[in-house]
Amino acid sequence: MKLRIIVVGIILTISNLATAQKHTPKNWQLLDPAADKVYGMGVDEAYKLLKGKTPKTIIVAVIDSGVETDHEDLKDVIWTNPGEIPNNKIDDDKNGYVDDVHGWSFLGGKTEDINYEAYEIARMYRIKNQKFKNVDTTKLSVAQTKEYVEYKKLKADYMKEKAQYEGQLASISMLDNFVQTVRIKNHGVFSKQAVKKYKPRNKVEKKIKKRFKLLLALGLSEKELENELSETRKTYENMVRLNTENADSIRQAIVGDNPYDTVNRFYGCNRVEGPDASHGTHVSGIIGAVRGNNIGMDGIANNVSIMSIRAVPNGDERDKDIANAIRYAVDNGAKVINMSFGKYYSPNKSMIDEAVKYAASKDVLLVHAAGK
Repeated sequence: MKLRIIVVGIILTISNLATAQKHTPKNWQLLDPAADKVYGMGVDEAYKLLKGKTPKTIIVAVIDSGVETDHEDLKDVIWTNPGEIPNNKIDDDKNGYVDDVHGWSFLGGKTEDINYEAYEIARMYRIKNQKFKNVDTTKLSVAQTKEYVEYKKLKADYMKEKAQYEGQLASISMLDNFVQTVRIKNHGVFSKQAVKKYKPRNKVEKKIKKRFKLLLALGLSEKELENELSETRKTYENMVRLNTENADSIRQAIVGDNPYDTVNRFYGCNRVEGPDASHGTHVSGIIGAVRGNNIGMDGIANNVSIMSIRAVPNGDERDKDIANAIRYAVDNGAKVINMSFGKYYSPNKSMIDEAVKYAASKDVLLVHAAGK
């Protein structure tokens, strides 16, 4: 599940971050605890040990929300399929995917892309609820009774998680509303000065004001903060909405596949960036942003080629998409696969398990970067 978390966690829970953030050196994550007295990964020290050795370029597949292939700090390390002629609408390398020049998206169709998704338990609950909502439970067979008991537990878990997301939406909406209130009180402008002079109307607003002052004091711009909150609110609004709708029919309409057909591997599109590539681009930058070019941060690895595979929406990913993404990466030369996703329920986990075994049989390293 991919959700926007850059500022929300800081706002919802007060942390003493000022002293930790003020003097952080550039590319601190690459520095060495012993040599530099910074709790980084010691990457720069490791490169000293590799001096004089001939490197080999490794394809790293990033299974995520998508990657900006034209990003100024990534464009030179984006994987390009050597067997594919761009945009000729022909599967030149006959791998089953048309024009997969920089990777593949399992979340897109002919013209549209999945951005927001329901969480898995909501999709599972909807199917079971359709089956049992009008059934006379006194006439169930032994097997049906067992399934009904499982459904009741699923329903309880669904209602609990639904309430949690609705509560989170309420909290984020409250924060966003505070921004808009400050804006209105300050002639349409939200700024550090406007927050400072704003007089809270109650205890809740007083606490929120303290959190905002902390964030703005740490150097986060007013625009960044406002945009992040607005986008986070939009994400949760869409998730709460989708959790009560038929997300499967939306998936079929956009992507064109049957989400429960676990055999079909060849669906999707070549739009590997998608509508929200922020997380996948961030991850790709950590892995392989061009080193020493004075643009942004330096990545960990030289000599990598980033293959973008889009399979993680804002919401819970589909098991079949993850399994097919892993197989695509392996079949197209990836030697490392970075995966950023996770959820509590996994109805087709066996598909992923088989894909992982397949990757292991080809000596491909899988790195699961996040999960529940």
